[in-house]
Amino acid sequence: VGGVFHLLATQASTPLMVPQKHLGRVAGANQVLSGALNITAPALGALLLGVMPVQGVLLIDAASALLAVIPLCFISIPQPPRRAPASAQPGAVPASLGSEMREGLRAVWRWPGLRAVIFMAMLSNFMTIPAMSFMPLLVTRHFGGGVMEVGWMSAVEGLGLLGGGLLLGAWGGFNRRILTILPAVILMGCGLILLGLAPARLFPLGLAGNLIFCFMRPIIDGSLFAMLQSVVPSEKQGRVLSIILSGSAASSLLGLLIAGPLVDATSLPLWFLLAGLVSAAVGASGFLIPAVLTIESQPIPEA
Repeated sequence: VGGVFHLLATQASTPLMVPQKHLGRVAGANQVLSGALNITAPALGALLLGVMPVQGVLLIDAASALLAVIPLCFISIPQPPRRAPASAQPGAVPASLGSEMREGLRAVWRWPGLRAVIFMAMLSNFMTIPAMSFMPLLVTRHFGGGVMEVGWMSAVEGLGLLGGGLLLGAWGGFNRRILTILPAVILMGCGLILLGLAPARLFPLGLAGNLIFCFMRPIIDGSLFAMLQSVVPSEKQGRVLSIILSGSAASSLLGLLIAGPLVDATSLPLWFLLAGLVSAAVGASGFLIPAVLTIESQPIPEA
């Protein structure tokens, strides 16, 4: 829960401090940091557990959290203006959390482009999140690998995440960020298709597929958040982002519940193949939906 609140607060505050033209680069830098932490944190944690008791590791965790929180007490972070709904009467009681969430839902529902993007993201997560969870099983069951092969697959994942984040941080994406997102989703799907079609004897082909898949993930995530930060009014970003994250989490959970029994009944490569085909279709369909292609030029409707 704390991680979700941290993500929402960070993403909603970023456009108040960063010029719009640099949002893509900042998102890329965040993806680089996230990828680097995903690589170094497990190794460092294992090292610390080898030289000290778990209580000491937990104290280090708490101390590092304090180091991150204390500077925020002395740094002024801009706050978005709070606007009363158009229907609000003068002197009305401030809106409650429930009414603000309903306002956010109405705003999303009345914006066809954003509604379509959320549905596309949920559909993609429904397929790709289980695929990410099945990656070690794919290595051991399909490719017949062991600890070394799983390590290589993890190393390729880290390399892809860092590479994609560095590229986005240096480049920033196209001016129309949707034109960065859609091709990246298609290429991500191609990486999953390669993983699903790779024969058991061609483990390097699976590594290449995973590299493409992981390289595209930070480009998609970073560009998506940068796009939302640039088009959604600052006072509504927390509500809109919370709806998007909630939808993504729900679709991911549903995908995991369905993928497990389906994979047991069929095969692991089949799920990767289907996930790749669905992701590629999602990215391609975006070019056929005018509301998606023009989302950055359409102001969010009033709730």
